Amino acid sequence: MLVVYGIANIFGSVHFWLLGATTGAIIVMIAAVRFFVFTVSTAKSWLYVILAANTIALLFASEGVFLGLLAFSASALVTLAVFSQNNHWFRILIIIGMFIWLLYDISIKSVVASLEDIFFLASSVLGYVRHRKVVWGLVK
Repeated sequence: MLVVYGIANIFGSVHFWLLGATTGAIIVMIAAVRFFVFTVSTAKSWLYVILAANTIALLFASEGVFLGLLAFSASALVTLAVFSQNNHWFRILIIIGMFIWLLYDISIKSVVASLEDIFFLASSVLGYVRHRKVVWGLVK
């Protein structure tokens, strides 16, 4: 499944590049690498490498500081989520990160990426609610 996410991120990166959203393209390509790396290693050192790569990507923020920071923040939160060992914090960080990606996508006027993030965000919220019901013992 992680390989599929990696491939999807490659397409997403090309999508951003074609729209002229260089920062988003670079950061989403780094996310693709993150998924491929995660298939072979979950070492915490990769977390720092990926966050450092995202930070360096800010140097290429051709859309401006605000959009660069949106893309960086979203990717950093999703990266922290992926490396989280706590299911609750994994879901919370994914939800916040995907919401920030949605703001970025709306800002660059990407309808396709916005729709993708809306569905992913809705799925994440449903997963969070379901997880909380199980943890609280409301679902058997």
